[in-house]
Amino acid sequence: MSNMTKKPRLAADVDTSITLGQSTNLLIGYQADAYGAPFQPSPKPALIEAPIDIKDPDVDARWSYPIITFHKNNEDLLTELYQIKLRPVTYEDSPSEGGAAAKWPAGALTLTGLTDEALQQAFQDLSSQIGLDISTPEWSYALVRRTRLVGTATYKGFEAGVFGNPNPDSSLQPEAHDAIDNLVKGDTDIDICGAKGYLEFYETFGSHFVSSVNIGDCLFQVFAYNETEYERIVKAYENPNNHTSGPGSEAFAIFTAPKNDLGYGYTAAIGTIGIASRDPELDNILAKGLWKDDTYTETDSIFTPYISPDSVNANDVLKMTAVILTELASVEIFSGYDRKKIWRRVFAGAMYAKYAGGSGVAPYFSNNCPYDLDEVFKDCNDPLDGDGLLSTLATPTVAMWQELIDFSDIKLQFPELVQDFSIFANALQILSASSGGETDSGRTIQVPGLSTVTFLSYIISVGGSTACAEPPNLKLSDAAYNEFKAGRLSCGEFYGGLRACSTDSGESFVVMNGLVFEYQEGKVSVVKDVRSSPPDNIKEERITDIQFGLCAAAARLNYVLQSNDKDNPARKVMQGFLLWLADILSSENQSQELCALQARAIYLAKVTASPCNAGVPIPYLKYDAYKDVVTNVQNVLETASLKLTDFQNQIRARKAEEREIERQDEINQNIINSGKLLEEYISAQADYQKDIAAMYSQIIDDKKKELDQALSQMDEMNAKLSEQRTVVEDSIERYKEAVKEWVNEQMIKACFDICISLFTLGFAFITPSGSIEALESLGRTVQKIQKAVDILDAVIKTYKKFEELPDDPQQVIDALDAAGLDGLDMPTALEWDEMEVQMEATLATGPDISEKNDVSAAFAVLVLRGKNLIQCQDTVQQICADLSGAEQQLELAKMQEERLEDLKVDLSAKPEDLDVANIDLVGLSGQLIFFQRQMLMTLANTIVLQDRALQYEYLRPPTPIGSFTLLNLQQTILKQSMSINDGLNVQPTPSEVKFPIIYEVHGVKAESITNNNWYNFDIALNKREFMSYNYVRVTGVEVEIGGISSTNSGKYYTELYFDGVPFYDRGFDREMLTFQTTSRFYTGLQNVDTSSHEYIPKRAKPTDFDNKISNITPFSTWRVSLPSTAPSNEGIVFDDDSRGVTVRLVFYIYAQLKETKYVNANDARNWQRSRQLLLRRPYMERNKAKKETATMPGGSRKKQRPYMQQMKDVKQKVAMLRGRKRKSSCQGTEKHHLPSARALSASDAMSTAEVLGLMSGKSVCSGWDVVFSMTAEQVNEQLRLQYEDREGQPEFLREIKYTEEGVSPDGYPTFLTLDFTLDCPLLQFNLNNSDYCRVFMYVLSGHYKYTMEIEGNPITITSYDIEASDESYIQGDVALASMEGHIDSQHDVTVNLREGAFSPKNFETGIDLIEFAAALQAFFMNLPDGYEFYKLGTLDLSDFSGLPSLTPSAFKFNVLHTPSDRDLLQLFIATTGELKPNTHLYMSVDEPVPGEYESSLIVNSKIFYREVLPIAVGDGGIGLVLNSPEPADNEGEDKEWGATSTAGLINVPFPETCVSDEWFNSGNTQNHLQSWVKVEGDQIPISLANMVFKSDANGQLHMTYESNDNYIFKYGTRSQSMTIFGTSDWTSIGYHDHSLVVKITMNSIMPLNVIGEGQDQSIQIVFNESDVKCDGNIEPPSGMCEASDHDLQVLFFGKFEAYVPGQLKNIFQQQFQTVSLFALKNILFPGKNLIDLNQGYCPGDMVAFGKFTE
Repeated sequence: MSNMTKKPRLAADVDTSITLGQSTNLLIGYQADAYGAPFQPSPKPALIEAPIDIKDPDVDARWSYPIITFHKNNEDLLTELYQIKLRPVTYEDSPSEGGAAAKWPAGALTLTGLTDEALQQAFQDLSSQIGLDISTPEWSYALVRRTRLVGTATYKGFEAGVFGNPNPDSSLQPEAHDAIDNLVKGDTDIDICGAKGYLEFYETFGSHFVSSVNIGDCLFQVFAYNETEYERIVKAYENPNNHTSGPGSEAFAIFTAPKNDLGYGYTAAIGTIGIASRDPELDNILAKGLWKDDTYTETDSIFTPYISPDSVNANDVLKMTAVILTELASVEIFSGYDRKKIWRRVFAGAMYAKYAGGSGVAPYFSNNCPYDLDEVFKDCNDPLDGDGLLSTLATPTVAMWQELIDFSDIKLQFPELVQDFSIFANALQILSASSGGETDSGRTIQVPGLSTVTFLSYIISVGGSTACAEPPNLKLSDAAYNEFKAGRLSCGEFYGGLRACSTDSGESFVVMNGLVFEYQEGKVSVVKDVRSSPPDNIKEERITDIQFGLCAAAARLNYVLQSNDKDNPARKVMQGFLLWLADILSSENQSQELCALQARAIYLAKVTASPCNAGVPIPYLKYDAYKDVVTNVQNVLETASLKLTDFQNQIRARKAEEREIERQDEINQNIINSGKLLEEYISAQADYQKDIAAMYSQIIDDKKKELDQALSQMDEMNAKLSEQRTVVEDSIERYKEAVKEWVNEQMIKACFDICISLFTLGFAFITPSGSIEALESLGRTVQKIQKAVDILDAVIKTYKKFEELPDDPQQVIDALDAAGLDGLDMPTALEWDEMEVQMEATLATGPDISEKNDVSAAFAVLVLRGKNLIQCQDTVQQICADLSGAEQQLELAKMQEERLEDLKVDLSAKPEDLDVANIDLVGLSGQLIFFQRQMLMTLANTIVLQDRALQYEYLRPPTPIGSFTLLNLQQTILKQSMSINDGLNVQPTPSEVKFPIIYEVHGVKAESITNNNWYNFDIALNKREFMSYNYVRVTGVEVEIGGISSTNSGKYYTELYFDGVPFYDRGFDREMLTFQTTSRFYTGLQNVDTSSHEYIPKRAKPTDFDNKISNITPFSTWRVSLPSTAPSNEGIVFDDDSRGVTVRLVFYIYAQLKETKYVNANDARNWQRSRQLLLRRPYMERNKAKKETATMPGGSRKKQRPYMQQMKDVKQKVAMLRGRKRKSSCQGTEKHHLPSARALSASDAMSTAEVLGLMSGKSVCSGWDVVFSMTAEQVNEQLRLQYEDREGQPEFLREIKYTEEGVSPDGYPTFLTLDFTLDCPLLQFNLNNSDYCRVFMYVLSGHYKYTMEIEGNPITITSYDIEASDESYIQGDVALASMEGHIDSQHDVTVNLREGAFSPKNFETGIDLIEFAAALQAFFMNLPDGYEFYKLGTLDLSDFSGLPSLTPSAFKFNVLHTPSDRDLLQLFIATTGELKPNTHLYMSVDEPVPGEYESSLIVNSKIFYREVLPIAVGDGGIGLVLNSPEPADNEGEDKEWGATSTAGLINVPFPETCVSDEWFNSGNTQNHLQSWVKVEGDQIPISLANMVFKSDANGQLHMTYESNDNYIFKYGTRSQSMTIFGTSDWTSIGYHDHSLVVKITMNSIMPLNVIGEGQDQSIQIVFNESDVKCDGNIEPPSGMCEASDHDLQVLFFGKFEAYVPGQLKNIFQQQFQTVSLFALKNILFPGKNLIDLNQGYCPGDMVAFGKFTE
């Protein structure tokens, strides 16, 4: 209301203190005055005010009928009584602001935010004006008003209505206009300083102004009610026939009767009648009792004129006027478009900070987040009930990390137990659109955490896209609130509005777009910005979360950066997150660990900000090369999904139990219960962490090797640069000597400075004033180079000696900051090339002497070497950064592994001893789920790479990826396949071009391609040589250099680089296409005389590896060099240096020929002419290469196979099978066989030798223990025969009873009972289909009953019976991935099905009763996991004494269609461990069974050498001990194992032996001299350690041995003499020690034989005689003896050769132990001998081939 007019009764001449355009600040609020103007004018007027001027007043206006409004509380009452309306703000200029206009009710602005004293005074003043005590809390109110409207006055510019926009220049006061101009502009992002400017404007000039007023008068009276009566009245007026205005509203008078002691009546109090104009005539009326109501109120009533017709009529006596309604508009409308959004948000945030508790207050904060966070993080699909938590049990510490968290979805059990609660996320959503909390009710969230609450997130997004009346309100404990406000709420970007309040003190603050608004001491202030760095102690607390965030970001970038769109929202979010991390991690007292994380964050941010190169990125490999990877990852994910689903179902059930916990004293026991359920889950994750750690350890090792190599290359380049700098300095000194007077000339001096100091640290070049343009341009390039030199040096020095953390990560941070977000501003290729020209132009300002040319030439070489050095340094720093990331990943994996292991220990405690402070099951959730999502990201990354290869190979549009679910990714793969088919329809078909295409570059300076320099050149798309072709693919390229006279070797070696960023091609419609790919490197060796090319290595056709690499086009930048380090290039001499050389590229291409009218190419003539030009001699025809036929990628055709005969119609099969007698298959009936596949042709079959060649030198089992392959047709036949034997037999029938309870739509209990008997199943593996196995079963009998219980009485709705004569059946295709074989403790071999084995798409029932069929189908669709479906038989292991490693425990099925057109059933068998995931259902050999055999049993190389060989060989009678270490680099489990003896000894007899017997004469005496040798103990011990057992190229086990041992022997002589007097005795032998090194080599073939018959077959190793050689290392004479040492060694070695080889040749001449294969060969059909194994081999794994028995 407003004050009265001074001239009553004159409606057209209103005099009031309110003026149009009068400004006020709503932040101050309204005064407690029901009659006067409730708002205060602002200190300074914002607008040019205008008096109230009513156009066309209604001087005869009459009083209205009563207008009744109901109000729950006093604030609502005042809002209606004051009649102040806020002019709605239009949002057509910014729809994103959305929602309704904010509501700032007058009642709230009057009573909210007052001190207790001021509030009591306000109540007192208002109560006296209204006539009743409005402070009574239990009262509600009805306000009755009668109005008389004379007219409306509107501020100029608003006459057009609600959408009018007044002109600011003609409306604003100049001072206010200037103040608005000084306000910060922008969208919605504003800092504290900018927001304070807006608040200061409100305080000075106001926030709103009077835009219009209604003139007239208003009678009013207030009636107070207690709750019961109020609700009754309001209920009555919900009936639309009861009117609150207009005729009939006077009936409300019946509710004005006071409530009496008898319970009748309604009102608790009745106010006095008031009038806005304070017309004295009303006082006269009331004083005379003319409006006293004797019927209802028994006092003055506003309804009296309607109750008593004789009472005074207001229209006759009440004629004065006043302002009865005021409309306020926001000054915002004058702020301009670029300030409106900021104005609205700052004003709303400030208002809500003060009036948040007010009734009806609704700021309608809108969330203007520019990102769809659910889409950005769409791969974060949560498998655990939406909240992503493994457990909801609260513990004292809860520390959550996830990439995306919706806080409103987190519901903890016993949150009051939490002391410290923290969240770290890339993005945090609170009451998002997907969280289900969008309604205004329930928007208060109690945050757990009695001591601290911490929210750290790059993005905090509050509310959904549609604005709600009130923002979420976080309630925290007093201690947590203070910490939260002080810095534990921190983010990089904040969207929407949020309120936080203390449950104890009632204090609160509001966050609006990151700014914190707080109301204290009667004023609203902006106290801080949450978009700032948290305190250091909080960062240290959350260092683990930061590490996880960094690693997750790096993993996500692998996918995000696949997109070439720099505006990709996911890319922007990742970049922002990393920059935010880098910013908050910076501080004065930064720890080294945080500093290292900051450096990593900056580096990754720079990666995201790096310019997007033009063109679609093309992977290094072709489309087909990724198929196996995609398939394998899919299989891993499918298996993992099944396992995780089981875990997660259990976790869901456990979480449901957690919600039922009622007492806190049960919490510890339930933590243990939940923990034990998670133990296996956690154990699996712990094991995974070990694998992750091992993977990153290998990455680190590889990166360190790569770093060492790059550093070595960098050091070499540094040395060459220093060497050239000396040459430059010498040339400069010679120049100075020649022209001394020019030395001080500024430009020449500048040239010298550049020449001497370029590429050195700290060199800062400033171009002299007045320099020529060439020097200025040169100076700019030099400055770029020097900045790069300094930055790269800082980074490289830091990481050069790479440890766990960088030596000084701050240097990295400073260097990266200096580089800027967009990275180093490196010189372009053109700028590098122009440096030499610019130097020459600058030197030309001096004398023209020969020394000048020397300086210029030396500088040109310096630039080339410096350029190569910088490029190498750039590579080094990238390797360093990658190494840093890998180190952090390793540290994180190890830390997570330790945490999981510690958690398992903690959970083992008793409830009373449980240390809950060390347990955080909630916080663990995000970290565990992160590692699971890594696999989905891996698959997505691979699919993206594959799709880019598809775009390039088939020129197809990209295949978009939707959500990151396994199903959606698989659909993407299907779309890719369909896209390929479309791409193959192009006409004409691309084909191999017969003649090579010649591209030449003439006049290349020799020095630019020698001395390790590279010459760069581009091949443009419009080059004449290629104008005839589209879709150009280079299948081979050779480089030849014309103009080489000679080299020392007569050959020259070339290196060629293809840049590939970008490269181009022409589409089939000759449109230009842009791509980018990995650079390619080619080498060549040519003869100088002919320039004929010799491939390195020489090959007749591309290898399999070559065929997997994507082909490039010619159209990109190329680099060529003649490296001086190559021996072939030594002594290189050129024909004529002045003419330069010719660089010639010879392209072999595959393309679409589509010639234009501008090209008339003759390929053969061009070939010959180019050849002659290059060589400057007659064309020399080279040997013609073998012709190879090329086809478009994906277009190659295999030989068309005969179409496989299909299975007969099911109905016919039913009739056929029913036609036989069930219990006897031997009554003359014809045996029915399944359709047979085609016979294998001899030309298709592979021989045993060929198959062994495929298996040679590797393990083909892909990590499986055993792989048993059999021809599928024979297996199917055996299964059919088994079915015939079992059909109808009672022991093989299966009775199933199934009951399901439910509730009907009407709420009645229902019961479905299913009781049926199935005959034994028939299994048939689908030929040429590796995915499914067909199952067929008869339904012998069945009963279906559906009942409903109504009022306790069961009523049968439907009932059916099935008999055997109905010939009902079920048939379905079971995914092989869902079938597993198991061997239990009783040795029963069964086929078990995984959950979801049957699918409605592959299942049918031959049952005419639809409800029965549907129920039966539902039963099979929901088989439990591990359902025992089929019993193959029982293995009789009573007499089995085989190895445990050859005893199966479980197996999986696979059907393999081989290149030779055979279908094989494969059993992938586990003997030593668990089954591997379905991704491993493959072998690295496509043809495991030779054509002459029907089966192969392959035992993993590891098991053979570790288990089989040691048992089979035993100790060999020589104490042999074998050891089999794992091969190096065996992550792929494809390496061949082997065995080496670590002990073994043979003692070769070596008796004392005479080695020489001589006679000689001495005068009359004959002397007899003998030489003897012997060894200690008369035997030579030969160590047989290091015997190596390995397979050979023929698939045989091969033993090799080599030793170089020093053997000690003794040598001595004796003599006797013979004279005429007789013969003397022999002298005693005097032995002396001597030695000889003897090399012994031994080779032996040890075939593997299969022995035994029937079911009991074994493998035995057979020994053939060894080939033994001995070689003595006989040295020249040394030492003193009668014979020289040489002679002695010869004598000893002669006897050594006589004794030793014979003993070693037959070292293993014995019967080796047999190793039984019984348990493996009989696994599929335990009860009969199905397969006879014939021959064993050992090409890498152990394999035994066999055939089916007749």
